[in-house]
Amino acid sequence: MKNFWFQTKINLTRLIRRDLKTVFFALFFPIFFYILYTKVFVFEMSDAEMIIWQKDYMISMILFGSMFTMIITLANTLLEDYTNQFQLFIHLTPTSKWSYFLSIVMVYIPINLMLILALAVIAYFINGVVLSIMNWVGFVVILLIGTFSFSLLGILISYGRKTTIVNVLGNLVVFPLAIIGGLWWPLEMMPSWIVSIGEKLLTNKLLILSQEWIHSNQFNFGAFFSIILWIFGLLVVMMGVQMLFKNKESDIV
Repeated sequence: MKNFWFQTKINLTRLIRRDLKTVFFALFFPIFFYILYTKVFVFEMSDAEMIIWQKDYMISMILFGSMFTMIITLANTLLEDYTNQFQLFIHLTPTSKWSYFLSIVMVYIPINLMLILALAVIAYFINGVVLSIMNWVGFVVILLIGTFSFSLLGILISYGRKTTIVNVLGNLVVFPLAIIGGLWWPLEMMPSWIVSIGEKLLTNKLLILSQEWIHSNQFNFGAFFSIILWIFGLLVVMMGVQMLFKNKESDIV
């Protein structure tokens, strides 16, 4: 465990301090879209509906920002480590590949927590959005579950091994998950065939879990178990991909 935290500290220094623009863009885009769709492009609705929308879109943008960081940024970080042969160093140390992945994920969790704080402050000052301490604690737990599940997608995409492939795959995963999953616009506004797909996506399950907790302090066990199934499926796929690449990496070592 001591080695793990030491490795995490090293990763925090080499990744975040070296590349502060990662933090900037992780915070900027969700805040920009939140302001845009709650103060500029506003749908016609009652005051009560507007209050719900302002809370819901804050939740959506936090989830979107977490997804962007844990898929696109994480995948590019792992790809850069592979290109620079940093992962070769991992092979030559007692540290396991899973410990290395978890250490990288831990580095990006503070960015997601910063995003929660930033959007909470913005939502409060421009829209008067206020949540209880219990709401926030529960939502942070939900976000951490989402962070872990998104990181599995980021790790899988990093096996593209080329910048072009990783970036294309990242965009092909992130934006459909955001749009069809209901993070950018309510799912009800979309055609029925898209709704039937969107309701099954990981992002929509996280959104439902978050919204029901925020609005009524109810824990949606159906959505939670769907998320667990997603995580289990991604872990199985990830282990399969690792096995396929294991021989190749062994030859490099």
